[in-house]
Amino acid sequence: MKTLSRFEHAQLVGWTAKFCRLFSIDEARVRATFIGTTAQLRVALDELLVLANQCGVNMETAIWNKYPNICPYCLAKPCCCGPQKATPHKRLNVPLPQGGLTLGDLQRMLGEIYPNHSSLLREIVDVISEVGESSWAIWSLADPREIEEEFADVFARLIRIANKVDIILEGLIA
Repeated sequence: MKTLSRFEHAQLVGWTAKFCRLFSIDEARVRATFIGTTAQLRVALDELLVLANQCGVNMETAIWNKYPNICPYCLAKPCCCGPQKATPHKRLNVPLPQGGLTLGDLQRMLGEIYPNHSSLLREIVDVISEVGESSWAIWSLADPREIEEEFADVFARLIRIANKVDIILEGLIA
C-alpha cells in the first residue's frame, strides 16, 4: 500500500467539492435534491475508483469484505440497526462469490441491505465524513485493511445515493 502524496490528497479534497456540487441543499427543510446528471455521477464514481486504485485498494473486494451481503453492524439483511450502528463493526471474512460482483450486483445488494435506510441529505453528509476518514487513514499510514474499509464505505454510500435518486449504475463504469 503506497501513501498518497499531497497532490493526491488535494485530488481527494477536489473530488469532494465536485461531488457536493451534484446536490442542492435546502437547510430550512433539512433536505437535499440531486441536481447533477447521470454522467456527472459516473465521473465521480470513476474518479473515486482511480484514487482508491492509487492507494492499492480493489473496490470490488473492499466492498465485499466490508458488506458481504449483510449489514456488518447488526448482521442482518435488511439492516435493522438504523442510522445509529448497533454494535461495533465485525469483519466477517466471507469469500467473494465465484465470478465476482458487477456494479449492478453491488447496487442491488446494498439496496437490499439498506432499503430507505436514511435520507439523501444524511447519505451526502456520510459520504463527506467517510472521505475525511479515508483521508485520515491514508495520511496517518493506517493499516491497509483500514484504508480499504474507509474507501469501501465511501463507495457504498455513493451506491446508496444512486439508489435513492434512481440511477442504475450497471454499465456506467467500464
